[in-house]
Amino acid sequence: MTHLNLLTILIILFSVLSLSNNFAEEYTRWNLPEGAVARFGKGSIIELVYFPDGTRLAVKSSIGIWIYDAHTGEEVDLLAGDTWDVNALAFSPDGKTLAVAKDKNIRLLDPDTRHQKNVLGHTDFVGCLAFSPTGETLVSGSNDMTIRLWDADTGKLLRTLTGHTDNVKSLAYSPNGKMLASVGARNDNTIRLWDIQTGALRQTITEHPEDIYSIVYSADSLTLASGGQDGKIRLWDAHTGRLLKTLIGHTGIVFSLAYSIDGVTLASGSLDNTIRLWNAHTGRSLKTLIGHTKYVRSVKYSPDGSTLASGSHDRTIRFWNADTGELLKTITGHTTYISSVTYSPDGKRLPPEVHMVKFACGMYRQVNS
Repeated sequence: MTHLNLLTILIILFSVLSLSNNFAEEYTRWNLPEGAVARFGKGSIIELVYFPDGTRLAVKSSIGIWIYDAHTGEEVDLLAGDTWDVNALAFSPDGKTLAVAKDKNIRLLDPDTRHQKNVLGHTDFVGCLAFSPTGETLVSGSNDMTIRLWDADTGKLLRTLTGHTDNVKSLAYSPNGKMLASVGARNDNTIRLWDIQTGALRQTITEHPEDIYSIVYSADSLTLASGGQDGKIRLWDAHTGRLLKTLIGHTGIVFSLAYSIDGVTLASGSLDNTIRLWNAHTGRSLKTLIGHTKYVRSVKYSPDGSTLASGSHDRTIRFWNADTGELLKTITGHTTYISSVTYSPDGKRLPPEVHMVKFACGMYRQVNS
């Protein structure tokens, strides 16, 4: 069923190197390991975001935001220089606007012309950004404990959502664009459900006894899944906030959740080194995928739904048959752990976002099955 054998998967590998910053900036094609064709990034690489059409990559590093051709690895542009210590990045769905959070400000940039459209702001550090599915609205979450909704075209502040009692650490739009879920940090520890049209707080979910690490909406926007420090996954009615199911099986923190494309299966990655597949409707445990030797930080379904990718602290990326749970391929070569995996829009390139500590270069590696 899997199309993995038909695809060429481009993997971006990040290696922590003991190099001077100047040398790291020039270190683009020297001494590449087998299979690597280029490196991405200068300085410490923090985050990667694909342009919506999959043709380019925005690489957030300690010394700027670099744009690369996703096919060739060629450096295309530098959007912001070394005065930018960037907190978060987000592209509008049409790819015409890049939102960049630095400290307590948000800048809206045209990634092609570098034109700065608007500067938006909070009163404290901005940690998360999300565009609405239509691209009309940008939402930001901040350490000032507020969520702000902005007109993505004009930069006008539309609403300020208040209620959290600690930092807003993550945001998730429902696929239909009608609701927004937000997660508060440790001293708040709630999930709040907001009506985007009115700004009204619809529900406050308080049943998580410990920190919340992951939230994800089902494709039909009817269910919200959350994973926590207690190792349990909870399924909530996305409109009423009612607890529908509690999925028990993991023995450690649930770091990552992903719904299958058809919405039938929920995948989870955990501190217990396993990936579990669950029936998203009944809550029944379907399979436990064993292979990682350290905890699993990220799971992601391919756009065609045939393959599940996972990234782990064991420094590997693994590809699994989404139906059978069979391990298809293990990618090695990283020198530090994998904190996030994501597919390009066409499903052929997968860049892992890795925690960096000093000087780093990302390596573009081509893997053929």
